[in-house]
Amino acid sequence: PATNPRPFHVGEWPEVFAAGPIHSAETAQRIAVPATVNGRFTEERSDHFRFTLAAPATLAFEVWSRRVGTAADPEVTLTDAQGNPIQTDDDARGRDAGFVRALSAGEYVVSVRDAMGRGGDLFPYRLEIGPPRPGLSARATLDTLRAA
Repeated sequence: PATNPRPFHVGEWPEVFAAGPIHSAETAQRIAVPATVNGRFTEERSDHFRFTLAAPATLAFEVWSRRVGTAADPEVTLTDAQGNPIQTDDDARGRDAGFVRALSAGEYVVSVRDAMGRGGDLFPYRLEIGPPRPGLSARATLDTLRAA
């Protein structure tokens, strides 16, 4: 029998840790994509990450939090370099967030936050940004069945 089972997620892209004052687009942490960003939500603040595409690309933006047993309810937002919104998602992956988007060459900012404005030690997240992966997965919980 298992004792204290804990789900976890293994990424396939370089791991990056959210660091520094990154709570605005002006102070966004620069990252290279594809990447898996590891961070922790803070109360009523968003973490911002800036990246540049040299050529058009289709990217998947996916936040792992609730699916690995944290208390967070993540929201992810993508904007262009001038701050114009491109896409936002709150619950596409159950209580986690994500979307796939075709983008032109240029600079972008992606931000993540807890949709309920909560944060602290119980609110870590993993933000994956990279090419979409084909496939189908199913997950059953006591009250729902989701296919993605």
